[in-house]
Amino acid sequence: MSELLKLEKELIEHKFPAEPNPLPAWFIEAAGGIFRELCKEHPDIGYITQKLSRLKRFGDFSLGDFCELEEFRMNCDLNQIGEFKSNLEKLKEELRKRADELGWKHEPMKEALEIIEVIVSWAIGEITTCEARFKVLGLIKEIEREVLMK
Repeated sequence: MSELLKLEKELIEHKFPAEPNPLPAWFIEAAGGIFRELCKEHPDIGYITQKLSRLKRFGDFSLGDFCELEEFRMNCDLNQIGEFKSNLEKLKEELRKRADELGWKHEPMKEALEIIEVIVSWAIGEITTCEARFKVLGLIKEIEREVLMK
């Protein structure tokens, strides 16, 4: 699992652009934190709960947040976003290869990466806030069921 942790830090952690609006990166960091914590032999459930609480606030945005998001969409580096999405696919593929060795952790780790994928799609305007919120909240429920109910 240390290889997955190393790969996540190399490919994903702090790689999503935080300018001109840090909001997408803030939520991506929370989902990445869940993934990283689940890479550990004994994950800290309190830490995971903190990150899930942050993600539950996804979609509770002010008008100012939406204005900043539009600025992000108009000014973000699409090449950097494309590279991030490619890195995310590499990490997902590596996770798939290790499904058996991960046991119960595989599904919530996969869902954490799916949350990142949804937030990236939302950040660049591929899906609406409503669609993204619905998907993120559904994935959060799955993670809670698989991790917190253990």
